[in-house]
Amino acid sequence: MGTALLDLLVESGLINAEHFEEALRNCMLSGGQVSTSLLEIGLVQEDQLAWFLSRRLNIPFFDPLPLTSIPDEVLTLISAEMALKHRVLPLSRDRQGLSLAMADPSDAEALEDLTNLIGCAIKPLAAPEVRLLQALHEYYHVALNPRDQRLLDLCEDKEAPLPIAPFEVEEEGELEEAEIIEDDDLGDDPELGMSELAVALSEVRDRQEVVRIVIQYMGQAFERAAVFLVRENEISGWKAVCRQQEIANFDQLSIPLGFPSVLKTVVEGKSFYLGPIANEGLNEELLRSLGGNKPEAALLVPLILDGRVVNLFYGDGGPGQLVAQVGALQRLQEMAGLAFRILILKNRLLQL
Repeated sequence: MGTALLDLLVESGLINAEHFEEALRNCMLSGGQVSTSLLEIGLVQEDQLAWFLSRRLNIPFFDPLPLTSIPDEVLTLISAEMALKHRVLPLSRDRQGLSLAMADPSDAEALEDLTNLIGCAIKPLAAPEVRLLQALHEYYHVALNPRDQRLLDLCEDKEAPLPIAPFEVEEEGELEEAEIIEDDDLGDDPELGMSELAVALSEVRDRQEVVRIVIQYMGQAFERAAVFLVRENEISGWKAVCRQQEIANFDQLSIPLGFPSVLKTVVEGKSFYLGPIANEGLNEELLRSLGGNKPEAALLVPLILDGRVVNLFYGDGGPGQLVAQVGALQRLQEMAGLAFRILILKNRLLQL
């Protein structure tokens, strides 16, 4: 549905070809639906998007704002996990079937899965992804990540939330504080050399594969490794590991770019950073997301596409160890950048 929606917006004159490419690129790098990228970039307003979604699919539009309650017997038809996976919300059920709000009502696979699960016909309604996630938060208590909350604040003309207050960071020591996801041990994967890395990145099918391969490689070289997403006003966590095991809740990290941090320094300078992390600004929040312990030194390398920093690669350890990894990490960001470009081009090719 995403690119067809973009085509419709171009035809209407609301966006141009340059906006089309920007929305596709943002969707590929940041994830989520194209509709979410359009709101995030500020290319369309929410009411315009709602109208186009409904027009594109010739189905009713779901407005969550006047919704007061959904019967428990309807909510229990679809689990929270399934609702989040497919970005859907059951609304009501009658003899004609189940009314279902969907972020992508054109997703035939999701419709088939849910029809088989529920055992009745589904009557889809179109909904912007961000509003649907808001409804899932209300009815299924699904946590909103910082990006979704910021978009909701934007849609409702609220002020952006203030950054979390700094806290005292532990000095150098054993890395004991990071909460590890026990069943996602990346150490079981075979070690990657540069040649294996290049082959793996050339075969990726989506952005999540890119970051998984990047983290697998970095986890071999650093005590802790992380990949960050860089957006217009914030830097958010994507994936991080400590001793090759994934750190839980890292994707909940949100660092505003309007406040001092080592991440902001790298984004603004568009160059790598090698050195200690100062006890100032939002560096404390960064370190807390990685477990709380302050490393001897850290190495950060930006991934730049079309002149804009879109990701940051982070690794920490001893200074000598990091100096030896500067060249390798720079090569890694070049390879990852090419992998993202290939994905963007593949997505664009499908529109011809």
